[in-house]
Amino acid sequence: MNFTQYLDTEYKELYPQPKKQLAGLDWQFYATVVHAIAAILLSSLRTGQLFYSAAMLSAAQLGLSGALEGVVAALDFVVAMFAIEGGLVIYSSIRSVARREVKSWIYSLLIGLLLVISVAAGLGQSMGLADVPPEFRANFMAGLSVVIGAGASVVAWLAGEVLGVQILRFQAANTDAGKAHARAMASWLSRGRKEWQVRRKELLMLPQPEPREVGQHNVEREQHKTLIGHYLQRIAAREKRVPGAAEIGRATGLPSNYVQKRLDEIKDGRP
Repeated sequence: MNFTQYLDTEYKELYPQPKKQLAGLDWQFYATVVHAIAAILLSSLRTGQLFYSAAMLSAAQLGLSGALEGVVAALDFVVAMFAIEGGLVIYSSIRSVARREVKSWIYSLLIGLLLVISVAAGLGQSMGLADVPPEFRANFMAGLSVVIGAGASVVAWLAGEVLGVQILRFQAANTDAGKAHARAMASWLSRGRKEWQVRRKELLMLPQPEPREVGQHNVEREQHKTLIGHYLQRIAAREKRVPGAAEIGRATGLPSNYVQKRLDEIKDGRP
């Protein structure tokens, strides 16, 4: 029995082979993805009207009209949304992965910008409940439109930066898991080789019966019965169990059906 056979039969049953533990995606990753998608949609809605109007003009110049003109314009709007706003998130993510970090000021800028937009939008909504001069409210809403319009694209960019770091964290966790699995496999194989060397020495050191005045076939059969008997005794003393014919065959290198016949002879006390 060679080392590979020992690993595949006995050793794996006693000591299961280590399995690689893949790192899972945590809540930060999913939250960042949801926020990035929301940033894409928000920025697209800010710029969507311009894209749609340009698409309608292009469709009219191509001689399209009616429902076909609307379909072409809508398709142009969707493609522009993914190409411009989606590309802003994707390529900022790629850049942050390449740099392997996101500066702390980016988080501060993102939080600050979101806070400004949220406060400004809240104030604009609250003006309807107060006696505010129409001119002031009109000017405020115009400024709010500029802040939200520009801020939406900046938020999409910053969301991509943060998303890239989350991807990098996931990759680093899986790399660490791969290294840990490699170390565990090396230790498992090293222990298996030591166990195999001990088992091989035990098999080689088993006493051989004295040849009797019988044919060579009977001498070999007696030797095999002695080998099987000593293996039974050793396993019973060491592991408190009785091995079957298949296990004994793997350990001794004898066919399992041949081992079963010898076990029957030992059990019945036949020569």
